[in-house]
Amino acid sequence: MRRRPRQKLSFLKPIRLATVFSAGLLAHSALAAANADSVPKDRLPPVMQPATKPTRAEVDTALQQLLSRRPDDRRDAADALRRMGADAAPARAALSKAVGDESPAVQVAAAEAFAASFGRGTQAVDSLLLALKDDRELIRIAAAGRLSVIGQKDAGRIVPALVPLLGDKQPAVRAKAANAIGLLADAAPDEAAKAVAPLVKLLTDRQDPAAWEQRFDAANALLRIGPGAKTAYPAVADALRSPDVIPYFRHRLIPLLPRLADKTGLKPLLSELARDKDPEVAQAASALAAAPDNPATTQASPR
Repeated sequence: MRRRPRQKLSFLKPIRLATVFSAGLLAHSALAAANADSVPKDRLPPVMQPATKPTRAEVDTALQQLLSRRPDDRRDAADALRRMGADAAPARAALSKAVGDESPAVQVAAAEAFAASFGRGTQAVDSLLLALKDDRELIRIAAAGRLSVIGQKDAGRIVPALVPLLGDKQPAVRAKAANAIGLLADAAPDEAAKAVAPLVKLLTDRQDPAAWEQRFDAANALLRIGPGAKTAYPAVADALRSPDVIPYFRHRLIPLLPRLADKTGLKPLLSELARDKDPEVAQAASALAAAPDNPATTQASPR
């Protein structure tokens, strides 16, 4: 019996998902690092969209490829379904099952495609809010990430639903929730301000050495919340002084200072950090101290 040739996805060139494995987090950190809103913009792969609306036949072709014996094929199929968005709704059940795939890369791609299959709008937000309570952490991560992309109009009800995830048992879930709250902060400033206390808790949590990602995303969320997070300044200052915080993290924290520090507190801290052993930390502190809009010499503009 002749084997039927495997069909290719004609409408879209499959793109291999970039997964980043931080120590101890494996696939869970991969999702947090692979999402566009948590990776530096200069490292992002080009975003590709289908040139035309995918047909049901193309969805079925991707579904067939999702059953391939080759992990690369399954990952590419899930990634293609993610790019179809709501048009991949018929594949949602198969994608949910694929989250349990033996390949971590397939798990990540399937979770992202599952979240994207709800599309946009109020109904999509409702479904993704339910997905935040899923037993599978990759689904919770993907749902939080998707809500941060489509949820600007519904941020007032999304942010409160994300806050409980800041206490999730998995560091990667906590990190993605913090990231999502930060991205929605401008659309729901009052609700985001209520998340400051748990974000500070994440920022100061040193019990898990591998949880640097949650601290990084908590810091960025506090930056986006801005004046509503001024009570976080002592925690940020402590993190910048702490020798057990990696230099890259400390360097990225420095932009928080103009939004959080008062005039009297900022100047001594910047002077101290300008003498730091790490050149990037010292350079960032010196540059901020010399900036004309430095809150050490001028009041920060109100939000």
